[in-house]
Amino acid sequence: MRGVVIAAVAVTSAVLTACTNQAGNAALVGDVAFSETQVQADTAEVLEAADAAGGIQVENAAVAREQVRRLVTEELVDIAAAEQGIEVTAGDIDRSIAQVAATSGGRDALELQLATQNGVPPSAFESFVRTFLLQQELLAATGAPPGLAEQQFLAEIAALSDEVGVSVSPRYGEWVPTELRVAEPPFDLAAPPTT
Repeated sequence: MRGVVIAAVAVTSAVLTACTNQAGNAALVGDVAFSETQVQADTAEVLEAADAAGGIQVENAAVAREQVRRLVTEELVDIAAAEQGIEVTAGDIDRSIAQVAATSGGRDALELQLATQNGVPPSAFESFVRTFLLQQELLAATGAPPGLAEQQFLAEIAALSDEVGVSVSPRYGEWVPTELRVAEPPFDLAAPPTT
């Protein structure tokens, strides 16, 4: 019985430590913090876009997890690109947007599509495009054929994630570096797990 109590205290302590480390933050990438407020605002934008698109059904928790995943991944891609001296200019972003928007019904339609299909808040549209372009440059820098380049890129970003340290608030789930995603929390942290 004493062993069970000690184990329970250890688990509770670990959860509380994680919560303390994350106080007010949805995620940390090294020293860079992404606040709960930012994630909530981005989630609200996506939900508003879903409403504007005719009430597309989306799950709030899944949208919030996607915001955390996007923010963490963008930061990791930024770090990887900086380490390799890869840059994307505002002109590169504008040209890419203009090119895609021309075949997608314009910028507003493209923003709405990305919000409803990929969970990208309209305010983060240019940041999303920038990350996409950096990612393409990083893939090309591997020098590997397309399939292998993607595997190598994922392995490099996962290693970078471990190197700089990524932590996600338990309320959103757990960061899975090898897949660049946030896994669902194992149970609702607002309520004790059922036995």
